[in-house]
Amino acid sequence: MSVVEAEQPLAFAGDDRTSVIGVASGLLRTSRSTPDGRRHISRFVRRGGMIGLGATTAFRSCIEAVTTSSVVRFSVSALERGCAESDEVRRAVIDAMTMELVARDRILFRMRLWAEERVADFLLELLEEPDAWTGAASRFRMSRTDIADHLGLTTETVSRALGRLQRDGVVRMMDAHHFWVVDKDALTALACGDGDTRARVCYDR
Repeated sequence: MSVVEAEQPLAFAGDDRTSVIGVASGLLRTSRSTPDGRRHISRFVRRGGMIGLGATTAFRSCIEAVTTSSVVRFSVSALERGCAESDEVRRAVIDAMTMELVARDRILFRMRLWAEERVADFLLELLEEPDAWTGAASRFRMSRTDIADHLGLTTETVSRALGRLQRDGVVRMMDAHHFWVVDKDALTALACGDGDTRARVCYDR
């Protein structure tokens, strides 16, 4: 196990996938950049997640630490042996693959949402993370820029959406890094698309 400081890269897009990266603590992100410099963060990978489980021989994304994190690198062959010999390892891999599939599904779902709805859904996602809780409040472990690059928005749009949610009494911003959900039903309805849940596919929270 090794400790990676915040903003430190673990791998770059195109690097040989010689190992699978498992997150023991902290938070990583995977991102790709367009030729003109725009960045898209495809995933925030939390404790229990793994990166590099696919069949490709190279990493498709840049992998960086968002916070100080502890990671474990498994060789592909060692992980395959572990899955064959250990139910615990096999369950951990299945859980990690499930987390990745849910993240991909969520990205596709958010493509159909307006900006404020995307932010609402992201806040609900944060509520599902045990490591994001500090007392009664939840915390942003990533910057506003990271959130914007993940949701396909600008930093200003993210800030305006959070301000609107606070003015509407849906959330309360404790400070720049902590928030409290005042009305989870309203937040969930907004994340499903303007509060109209009758004809929309929503996440089972």
